[in-house]
Amino acid sequence: MVSLTPVRDIADLVLGRACRGCGRVGRDLCDACLAEARRNPQTLVVPTTGLPAWAAARYGSTTRRLVLAYKDGQRSLAAPLGLLLADAVRAALCSLASGGATLVPIPGHRRPQRGFDALAAISRVAVGTLRDAGWDVGLVRALSLRSDYRPAKSLGRDDRREALSGAFVARAGIAVRPGVPLLVVDDVLTTGATLAQAVAALRAGGHVPVGACVVAAA
Repeated sequence: MVSLTPVRDIADLVLGRACRGCGRVGRDLCDACLAEARRNPQTLVVPTTGLPAWAAARYGSTTRRLVLAYKDGQRSLAAPLGLLLADAVRAALCSLASGGATLVPIPGHRRPQRGFDALAAISRVAVGTLRDAGWDVGLVRALSLRSDYRPAKSLGRDDRREALSGAFVARAGIAVRPGVPLLVVDDVLTTGATLAQAVAALRAGGHVPVGACVVAAA
């Protein structure tokens, strides 16, 4: 297969793109900044659930710029963000001593201001990356919105918990593979309120999530 990297590099130069990390003209995220982001994994706990959460990176200057630019519509950033999510899932699988997992993404807003399901695209990249590496990873939309909620970035810690309370519900008739770890995935973990509500909804629906994976954590 012919590599598309030179073609993309030329396109980046023509379009005037620059790395979101260092500002160097070229790709949306250069190899050096991607490598730097991947050097800071974390293992945390999802509040109120007792479950572990694996984050590929810290939500610092570079990853924050990446996530915000992506949500503002720079869809090409789904590729590096998906690689980071794949790193988090891989760390979870190694910790769980499992060769595979079922990923459950957090549902997006019913009327997303950005006009596309940002997490879904990242999750697809992560699944494809892991499958190419030999991991048995699947994606199941086991959650849906019971009620829409305000964007989390506009809310404080207490308001976020209140706004998210009861926001998710496990979808009826969704079967997950028995004996395969169930992992909730999201882009960023800050207060953990979103993941906690997702875990609660899955448990109420009879599912047994064993942890969460995110691109980055504050």
